[in-house]
Amino acid sequence: MEKRENRKELRKKLVRLSLIFVAGYVLSLVLWLFIGKYYGYVITSISAYAIAPVKNIQLDKVEFDKKDKNNISTYFRTLKQFSKNIGMRQDVNYGHFTFNIPITIGILAAFFPFIRKKRVFVEVTVLLISIHIIYVFFLEGLKLSEALLRTGYEKPNEAKLIFWQYSEGFLKSMVLRFEPFLIGAYLYFSRTRGLDKPVANTEEHEDNGFDDNEETEKE
Repeated sequence: MEKRENRKELRKKLVRLSLIFVAGYVLSLVLWLFIGKYYGYVITSISAYAIAPVKNIQLDKVEFDKKDKNNISTYFRTLKQFSKNIGMRQDVNYGHFTFNIPITIGILAAFFPFIRKKRVFVEVTVLLISIHIIYVFFLEGLKLSEALLRTGYEKPNEAKLIFWQYSEGFLKSMVLRFEPFLIGAYLYFSRTRGLDKPVANTEEHEDNGFDDNEETEKE
């Protein structure tokens, strides 16, 4: 009987979690259709401003591509003195690094009842945004390196080019694709945070009560 009841309770919990996940996923998917491009614009702008001094070039502007709605265009130009400045346009498809966000939000919603410290969700949000900024940073770095090599602005350096290629490929293949699972694992191992302090306080309270009783008996 107990086993059957435990199984029924487990099934109820699984069904409830599944419903929360599906609801969170559907709602975030609908919402993301409207705000996804603005999020992609902010991430691309931050990464573009960060990569410009690394490549010794200047960022002129960031704007939505008028022809392809999924692209965000970044415009750079070289700064080398006594030479003709070279203008470069790089397109970033924001869908390549935001396609997993609705699933990730669904996972966040499913874990919400089990996380004692809500600060964990802030940490996950910061982690998610940081991953996207770093990915676009290396994506822009790779594209700019290839463009600057073609124009002769940068000297050929196979080691640097391999570094940009490997970094962009690793983040795209290993991090972005498994992003929901990484976030889920982080939430799973963070679910017990905040449980130790109440226990410690209880033990301390019990110890104080025991000492008070002893003092009372002595009196």
